[in-house]
Amino acid sequence: MRGCLISIAWICVSGFAQADFTEDFNGGWNDPSYSSGDNPSTFNATTGIWENNNALISDDKARSGDYVRFNSATGSYLEYKGLDGNGHDGGIDSISFYYRHWDGDGKTIDFSLEYNIDNAGWTTAATGSTSTETTYQLFTHNLGFADDNIRLRIITTAAPERLLIDDFSLTSGGGNPPPPGISFQSSTSTASEGDGTLTIPVTITPPAAGSVSVSVTGGSVAANDYSLNTSSLNFTTANPTQNISLTLTDDSVVEANETLILTLSSPVGANLGDVEHTLTITDNDAAPPSGETLVIVSANTTSGNFQQYEGPGDRIFQALDPDIVGIQEFNVPGDDLRGWVDVTFGPEFHFSIEPGDEQIPNGVISRYPITASGEFIDPEVSNRDFAWATIDIPGDIDLHVISVHFLTSNSSDRSAQAANLINNINTTFPSTDYIVLCGDFNTTSRSSNEVNTLKQVFSDTHVPVDQNNNSDTNANRNNPYDWVMPNTTLDALHTTYTLNGVDFPDGLVFDTRVWPSNNVPSPALANDSGASQMQHMAIIKAFTLPDIPPPVTETSRGTPYAWLQSFGITSDFENAEELDHDGDGYFTWEEYLSNTSPVDPVSRFRILSIQPSGGTVAIVCETQPGRHYEIEFAEAPAPGQPLSWLPFASAAAGEFTETAGNTSSHGFSDDFSSSTSGGEPTGASRFYRVRVSLP
Repeated sequence: MRGCLISIAWICVSGFAQADFTEDFNGGWNDPSYSSGDNPSTFNATTGIWENNNALISDDKARSGDYVRFNSATGSYLEYKGLDGNGHDGGIDSISFYYRHWDGDGKTIDFSLEYNIDNAGWTTAATGSTSTETTYQLFTHNLGFADDNIRLRIITTAAPERLLIDDFSLTSGGGNPPPPGISFQSSTSTASEGDGTLTIPVTITPPAAGSVSVSVTGGSVAANDYSLNTSSLNFTTANPTQNISLTLTDDSVVEANETLILTLSSPVGANLGDVEHTLTITDNDAAPPSGETLVIVSANTTSGNFQQYEGPGDRIFQALDPDIVGIQEFNVPGDDLRGWVDVTFGPEFHFSIEPGDEQIPNGVISRYPITASGEFIDPEVSNRDFAWATIDIPGDIDLHVISVHFLTSNSSDRSAQAANLINNINTTFPSTDYIVLCGDFNTTSRSSNEVNTLKQVFSDTHVPVDQNNNSDTNANRNNPYDWVMPNTTLDALHTTYTLNGVDFPDGLVFDTRVWPSNNVPSPALANDSGASQMQHMAIIKAFTLPDIPPPVTETSRGTPYAWLQSFGITSDFENAEELDHDGDGYFTWEEYLSNTSPVDPVSRFRILSIQPSGGTVAIVCETQPGRHYEIEFAEAPAPGQPLSWLPFASAAAGEFTETAGNTSSHGFSDDFSSSTSGGEPTGASRFYRVRVSLP
């Protein structure tokens, strides 16, 4: 399962003590000023001072005599304030009362038992719920408080429609209540190694003074990949949550995900609860590219009496099956460029040609969309310029292709062309983008001045050759006229080009005449590279683009963006899921796992009731469609020891998946048998909790 949300409740299932007092409300409020109870009013009952807000005395449908009935106003409550009005003194072990719905009309009433010690504010101790019951149920809860000045109240929290309360009882003398517990707020988290310093929260509950030690006890992370900045945490009542500080090392090594296990130990003033937290550290370094291969061709392969692209040149393109072509002397029969591209490459291909009516223009042909195109003026010649196109290749980085045709006159002219070209490229395209220069340079050496100028931006690390290891590209195969030169960003992705089962690690000079007659790549013919007036050989290099990660549609915890957006949460999803938007005590990611609303405080995962009866304990929780529920139990621990949670022995008894299409409920029953907990509680108390998760 991807994650879980835990709701914890507890109940004393053995060793109930004799109640110190009971209040049956049968005498009504003995304050003569009481009338309708529309506003909070204080009354002296037989056992102490009580305060009510819209809580009435009635005998209709009473368990016996009279009872207290909550009206329909939100926040109706009944508060016990002790004998002196300042709260009960001498501690409270447990309380209990009977409750039911007034008319069983199907509406669900939720209520909370809250306590307030020394006027420090109200804290929820337990919750309950009822809907269609026509008989009274027993609600009981063990507080274990040794304090004085303890006030208690029962308050409706949702759909407060005529909740009935009767026969309240209290066992005083707090005895030795268990100390508070120290736990990680969550058992797992995820971070990138580039996140720097992290904080991982730990909380003491209920708020109290205490301390705990922190250490790294396991995981796959190397010692030099992190620094633990916190060795211990100190808590106070005012600051019950403290943060462990951890700094991650951002290196340049490509690594698999690593884990780090933090453990709490040596508690002072508290028990240990959830003592382990597993941090998963994801790598932020790019893996070696293993995605789509991009084949780039530079070609001046016109032929025939009209020096245009015709049969031989067309078949060469089709045999090579390129993705990108930097093309020179871009002339075709009838000047029908669109028609020629459709037939030679396919109707899905795009093309651009330098502006103007040039005699032998340069251009770009692309399998991928051309998003912009234009030209840089060639200062040395009048019948063509430097054509460029920006192409939206797969991934986040664009490819800029420049197609050029330098002069044959002399090296100084070509040096001037190269210098002008470099200036234009540096001021036009980001160096972090992919840039490739394709062209007929008319160069006689790979170390000429013009080539060295071009190497300010472009790489000649990989030199294409044919099967005979010949890198020359002119018709006579004795000069390196034609080039595919990537910038360093693109050159880092260079890969082997394979054609008809033959590998060319540095790229290919394609000459049909050197291929075995039975292995000439189709549809090229053996003598196409030697056709009449054929200009040059085509040059090919291949590049493997980085994998394109699938679009991110969910947070690192697995909360879908679409689900968050459906509740009006439209940005900063990672942080938004860590917030309690509706103030109901559950983070938004927990609300997703429980299939409740993160913006409605009434919609929350809860245990509806825990009822001991004879030799069983019935635990009822609210269920949501498509969620899986599992109950666990723990015995009361020895002082200073954590709770040890165990599942029921039988999955049939301890697990449940809600298949209904609406909100419902499910009851787990602990009958102390070998199918459930395996026996009666070993101490005075047994604890239960229910996990909810995606199946």
